Amino acid sequence: MRSRLVPVLLAVLAVCALSHVAAARIINTDVYCIQDTTDAAAWGCEKARQNDTVYVGLLHPVVVTGFDAKPTTYGIFIQDLRAVNAATAPNSGILGYTGTKNFVSAIGLKVGDVVVVKGRYFEFNTSGVFESEIDRFNGSDAFPESVAVVGTATVPAAVQVSSADIGPVDAATAEQWEHALSS
Repeated sequence: MRSRLVPVLLAVLAVCALSHVAAARIINTDVYCIQDTTDAAAWGCEKARQNDTVYVGLLHPVVVTGFDAKPTTYGIFIQDLRAVNAATAPNSGILGYTGTKNFVSAIGLKVGDVVVVKGRYFEFNTSGVFESEIDRFNGSDAFPESVAVVGTATVPAAVQVSSADIGPVDAATAEQWEHALSS
């Protein structure tokens, strides 16, 4: 009896220790529910967690607003089309990191394309500042079928922000403007 008790107790302890670790999910969400760390329910979608596989652009359309065209670090910037003024622009943009895959040449992606993006939500630290992105499409570097062009739209106008909006050196204040069109 005693020889069985120790492995059982160890197994129970292991389960308890790992029970607080959230498993990655596959969810249909939008940019606001990835970027807004305070109130996903207000946006009407499920809050993404680190390493979730996300579909963005199905609940609410997103438009390509620009590109990161540096080889080995290609990416596409997308923004929710509901971002039309200073009240709706914060938390509306995100980078779709595509690694070595240039979607401009691979599938002819262009600014103004309305897309659906599938990838893994990831938050990473760059010199003490956290940045959000959707990356590792389909579990590897990138594949064109992970970005589907579903239409075209006018890119939202850049929202003018002041230094008070982004804070002098306050990453927490500026976080809401990450990858959103602003000037």
